[in-house]
Amino acid sequence: MSGLLQQIGGCGDRHDGNRNQATFRVWAKGSKLRRNNVAVCQSCPKLGCETKNCGLILPSRVTRVPESHGQKNQPRIADCLFLLGVVIVSAFPYQFGLGLYLDDWWYVGTLARSSGDGLITMFREMITVDPHFLFRPVQLTWLVFGFKAFGLHTMPYHIVISAVLGLVAVLLYLALRELLMNRWLAFVIALVFGLLPHYSTDRFYIASEQAALCMAFALLGIYALSRSSRPEEKHSMKWVALAVSVFVLSILSYEVALGLIIASFGIIGWRKYI
Repeated sequence: MSGLLQQIGGCGDRHDGNRNQATFRVWAKGSKLRRNNVAVCQSCPKLGCETKNCGLILPSRVTRVPESHGQKNQPRIADCLFLLGVVIVSAFPYQFGLGLYLDDWWYVGTLARSSGDGLITMFREMITVDPHFLFRPVQLTWLVFGFKAFGLHTMPYHIVISAVLGLVAVLLYLALRELLMNRWLAFVIALVFGLLPHYSTDRFYIASEQAALCMAFALLGIYALSRSSRPEEKHSMKWVALAVSVFVLSILSYEVALGLIIASFGIIGWRKYI
């Protein structure tokens, strides 16, 4: 360490400005530097220097230790796990006592009668009983494959519904953060949204799950589109392709997020070009 300090030297004999071609200034108070795997404090190494944190000029080989990608994402991952857990746990008091309601009986009954004739017949029968499925093929596919997976056992349906609602809260948080919103404001908005009682039908009715799917795809698309607009992003076109794909899936699930999708184009375009 003493040899390193001798190489760095005192601050008085490095302020002449003649060595700027090979040196740079470090201004951040208390910033950590590393040279040959040795951490060096920014404070002036020359004992007795009257100027503390004086903007010491260091050799160009000494560089700031950047914050790792993992450290940067740790709070975001923790927030997402917390949001997902809170929404799922909030359903525990009632989840295991739920069954089928209103349109659930209609759709599940149709699927039960046609399940023995194959997938094509199940799709055809569902379109026959509700022509709206022609415009909502994602909802139709969700119902058909959900019945193939769970049959008449209702509890798995409602567990999946809670997980999807938790995912919506997580995607809302990620979209808001990607739109440069403050971490805690984005977190609180996503938490309140995930626990709102206004869309209670989405928590109970299997036949209403298309609304949650619509919002999940829309928020994922907003996140991807905003991510593509980062100046440093090297895979912008891949993010744009993902955004377009999930926007289409959102609209083919339900129409409730169409206005949100249109608004996101305006917000992201304004942020990028204005």
